[in-house]
Amino acid sequence: MAITPATYNMIVQRRSYHELTMTLKQSNGTGYSLTGKTVTSQIWDKDRTSKLTDVTITPDSDQTTNPGEFKWIIPSNKTALMTSPTYHYDVLVDHTDGDGVQHLDYWLQGTITTSEGYTAS
Repeated sequence: MAITPATYNMIVQRRSYHELTMTLKQSNGTGYSLTGKTVTSQIWDKDRTSKLTDVTITPDSDQTTNPGEFKWIIPSNKTALMTSPTYHYDVLVDHTDGDGVQHLDYWLQGTITTSEGYTAS
């Protein structure tokens, strides 16, 4: 299946714990079950020469009730490393279909704008 990734740009506060709940949806608006699939995400500089981090992906354990839902998490020790004004990320779903063919589909992409955040603990 050919996927045109959706775009979601965000602002992330430097040194903060950043967690989003996301849902991958099919073109008809229904959630895309992540059962049997591997979801990965990484954050890079624009030229993809320097990777900031792998993002923690935690799919909802009930993909029947909440198909396509997962948590996208960057811990504070990783956002502390965000010294550039912008970064780029995407979300990749890897699965093998019933015929044994592997599919690597980018479902989401975007730009992360770094906001300094001035209060420190």
